Amino acid sequence: MAGLDEPIEDLMAEVKSRFYAEVDTAVHPTPGLFALLAHLEAREVPRAVATSSRREYAEGLLTSHGLRHYFSFIL
Repeated sequence: MAGLDEPIEDLMAEVKSRFYAEVDTAVHPTPGLFALLAHLEAREVPRAVATSSRREYAEGLLTSHGLRHYFSFIL
């Protein structure tokens, strides 16, 4: 419909690459998040993440921001 000649796999790979490049620079933890998570961890409050994102994306984002170890479960 758009008149593009490239295979869909190539287009999707480019979209994914551009998306992750943008996320690497545009997404940051909310101020106070680390203090809150440390507070909850010190009191042994269970912590989990529920997201509509794909696991690969969520895991990568949490890991790149040093947050993954705070959560025992990701859904």
